[in-house]
Amino acid sequence: MCHSQINFKNDTSFRVYSHSLFTVIDSTFQLTKNPEFEIRFWTQFAKTMKRQLFVLSLSKGGIWSGRLFEKTYKDIDTLVEKQVDQSNLKSLWKELRRNNIQELPDENEIRDKSGEEINLRVFHGITVVCELISKQSKRSYRYYAPKSHSDEFKYIKEYKSVVRITSAIFKYCGIPLRYIS
Repeated sequence: MCHSQINFKNDTSFRVYSHSLFTVIDSTFQLTKNPEFEIRFWTQFAKTMKRQLFVLSLSKGGIWSGRLFEKTYKDIDTLVEKQVDQSNLKSLWKELRRNNIQELPDENEIRDKSGEEINLRVFHGITVVCELISKQSKRSYRYYAPKSHSDEFKYIKEYKSVVRITSAIFKYCGIPLRYIS
């Protein structure tokens, strides 16, 4: 794996999306320490209050690993690790790169055709947060209901990219695509 493939702009205001939940996941399931590169892809489903975290890590030896965690908030809180196929993660990484996972801006930086801030009207779908972490850089971005906004703002390529990234991860992990909204 060439390091030039994992370069991205550092965000000095980076902070972990759900620090308390991430800490619980890390302490319960012993996440990989100090990978060369890591993507933490969070999804939160507004209707079900289910939160998922997909972690794609590149080790110092150039080996990809993927893990999926699911937290549900219903009658009883549950936190489980779901099995993820480890055999084709390099192909998943290539697909995520093709869809600009490293370069996407935060949703609040996107502007409409007239240069105005997007007036978001849909918040009932999923929230997607992507955290990129390497030895040199950290950054994150967030999108609300990317599928609904992609349908509404067809000319904004960032929404389409987020939908394709989310779809690729969901498909790889066996998460039903109907949850993308």
